[in-house]
Amino acid sequence: MPTRALARKAIGIEPKEARFYALRGDTQYERGRYREALEDYDRALGLDNGFFRFYLQRGLTKEQLGDRRGARADLERSASLLPTASALNGLGQLALAEGDQGAAKRYLRQAAESESADGRQAAATLAKLEGRAASGSLETSLGLDRNGYVLVRLVNRGSRPVRAVRLSISYLDARGHQRQKSGRYSGTIAAGQAVL
Repeated sequence: MPTRALARKAIGIEPKEARFYALRGDTQYERGRYREALEDYDRALGLDNGFFRFYLQRGLTKEQLGDRRGARADLERSASLLPTASALNGLGQLALAEGDQGAAKRYLRQAAESESADGRQAAATLAKLEGRAASGSLETSLGLDRNGYVLVRLVNRGSRPVRAVRLSISYLDARGHQRQKSGRYSGTIAAGQAVL
């Protein structure tokens, strides 16, 4: 039995369960029937106005219907209840469409911390805005400490965290022979963070 039919049947059995209306709204949204989806999300919120996902889905639906103001209000409410990558990415995309790049970058940076599809989309959009590769860009610099040991400074200039960095350094020893040392930074380097 298709999901839409199951949702309709569930509503017939338990008409006061908000999640059943939201489920039916999801099926309407997927079919491009945004007005019907909006009605179902409105009913879900009428029964339970404390669940983040109902606001998220209604906000995305309002965006599809061209109601940016309503979409922003619902996505902000969703993010205040639970700051998901979906809500933050949606807010970033709305801010970008309205020409507010500062707000767009703030929302997109938060969303890009997630490894979800919305997080990856936010990272890609942010990378375009910032003119960088979405996967991150490491900047390296070398120095010596007081004992003559080589120090490597890594700066993540990308828009996403970088994990498990492998390093390889080639150098000439005192006799002029080429040597190579390898190492690994096993931690996470957040966007904009520098580590030694």
